Amino acid sequence: VARRSKVITDHDKKITAYHEAGHTILTLISEYGDPLHKVTVIPRGMAAGVTFTLPDDNQHVSKNKLLDQIFIFLGGRAAEALIFGDVCTGASNDISNATDIARKMVTQWGMSDKVGPICYGQKDEPIFLGKEIATHKDYSDKTAQLVDEEIHGIIAAQYERAIKVLTEQKDKLILLSETLFEKETLDAKEIMELTGLYQKNYNPDLLIYDAKNNNEVKENITSDENIVVEENSQNTTDVSDVQKDENSKE
Repeated sequence: VARRSKVITDHDKKITAYHEAGHTILTLISEYGDPLHKVTVIPRGMAAGVTFTLPDDNQHVSKNKLLDQIFIFLGGRAAEALIFGDVCTGASNDISNATDIARKMVTQWGMSDKVGPICYGQKDEPIFLGKEIATHKDYSDKTAQLVDEEIHGIIAAQYERAIKVLTEQKDKLILLSETLFEKETLDAKEIMELTGLYQKNYNPDLLIYDAKNNNEVKENITSDENIVVEENSQNTTDVSDVQKDENSKE
């Protein structure tokens, strides 16, 4: 729920505007990102701002899509670093989500060429809870080092990519953030017309409804406190966790 009553300084609002603009620019440019819905710098819950996307209906999530999710998650931090020459704590959840995706790519989904199609870290799940409570280290220290290097490599490559793209699109990043600062909320159509960046899979007629709550649009969120909360379960296969993602970047 948006909290207009929360007092936000212009300094914080400016940081939030650039942070969300970073997520937004990368969402528009990415080939596999979910469709942009709207962006706001009005606080919601613990988030100072939120970038909403609409999830797709695909049951399988490709490696390229996961890399784009990490790329987009890191857009807020990259924008802060590029514009202010400094970073803040707002990207904590974005970083956590990006790292979680990268770790699962390497240890669960077999998406690392060096590690291979092997699952590392077997889980113990108590029958009475049906929840994971512990993960066994079923691999050597040498393998653990390789896993760490692969996770770091994925994150570093996508962060470098985010910095490169936002540097190339810096004028649009500044224009979008300044407009967000002034208007506070922009929908996808307004953003695309403003920046001249049109998302590949954008469909102005795309609406996803929740049957239980009459015509309530299900949105993915990316917020500035950076809580990634996905209100739609898009993917099955162990990717449901990933989707708390991207469909809400803070």
